[in-house]
Amino acid sequence: MLLVDAYVRPKNEEEINKIFELEARFGYKAVGIDKQYEGSSDERIITFPVRVVSGRNEAEAKEVLRECKKGELVISKPNDPGSLRVFSRDTRAHIVEISPKLVHLMDRNQAELLKVGKSFIGFSLSSLIDDPKMFWWLSFLLNYSMKYNIDLVIFSGASRFEELVHPKTTLNLLIQAGSPKEIAFKIMDGNKLLKILGIMDFAVEKR
Repeated sequence: MLLVDAYVRPKNEEEINKIFELEARFGYKAVGIDKQYEGSSDERIITFPVRVVSGRNEAEAKEVLRECKKGELVISKPNDPGSLRVFSRDTRAHIVEISPKLVHLMDRNQAELLKVGKSFIGFSLSSLIDDPKMFWWLSFLLNYSMKYNIDLVIFSGASRFEELVHPKTTLNLLIQAGSPKEIAFKIMDGNKLLKILGIMDFAVEKR
């Protein structure tokens, strides 16, 4: 299993090295860092840039995707049914971080759109730290992903090193949310995510 934290968003440059150091101690091999700090690196882990985009409607979603570049991991945040449809079916949006306010749209048709776009459903652990009640949403997304065979990715979304979560804690959260252990391990394995970015060979070298 290759541990990957798909997204951190350091609040300032001082936090970057602290985050990298703790991620390495936790056993993470690759970390996605907000595009604002693109170029930051650490010899112990692979780093890759992350572009976070959002759309208030279908047209805006299409526009922000045009700005995406190869080599970036793109996390999309839809705010309405139109932007959800666009992000889900467009292969440039690697991860779709769906808000609980769109729960009424999470049906079989939505699952088919995610499969068309080969998209991961994303959940940020920072949202759970900010509001423990978000555990229900993690549980919902987990069961939805298992029901429709959609990839789910859990990332820290940390802005400070204190917000990083140990992988054992993440594993236990997934199990408590209803995941069989073997599925939880599969969710935490970042191999597929890195392969999408074309950096799989480098990941193998740094193990």
